[in-house]
Amino acid sequence: MMRIISHSVLWLIVIGLLNGCLFSTDSEKRWDLALEGSTAMALSRDARFALLYSKQQHLQLWDLEQNKILARLGIQDPDENIISLIRFSDNGRFAVTATQTNFAIWDLAWSQSTGLWSISDGLIQDIALGNSGDEVSLV
Repeated sequence: MMRIISHSVLWLIVIGLLNGCLFSTDSEKRWDLALEGSTAMALSRDARFALLYSKQQHLQLWDLEQNKILARLGIQDPDENIISLIRFSDNGRFAVTATQTNFAIWDLAWSQSTGLWSISDGLIQDIALGNSGDEVSLV
């Protein structure tokens, strides 16, 4: 009998604690970054910056803390291919964007591309970028 009572009390405590997590009074943050939709988006490691691509607005860098656009980076290539992958470097200074056949590295401190490269022996399925912006891994 004592065991049933102690388990019941324990369950009441757990349920009470979970209700505090589920029904928080803190207001949620919401950003309307691409109302018409986007094909790719990435968050920096600290989730302060977002880099996203939409066909209408092209590539944009957002500061989510201040809720404003920091830079409109534009298109990736002259053919305006759709960007499907975006990755930040761990330190947040660089980013890489990729279509199925080419990729660009961006220096976000200067809001400009450091180069555009194409591949001809397959399709880009995933991509990663080193902290210095000069090491790229393709899959």
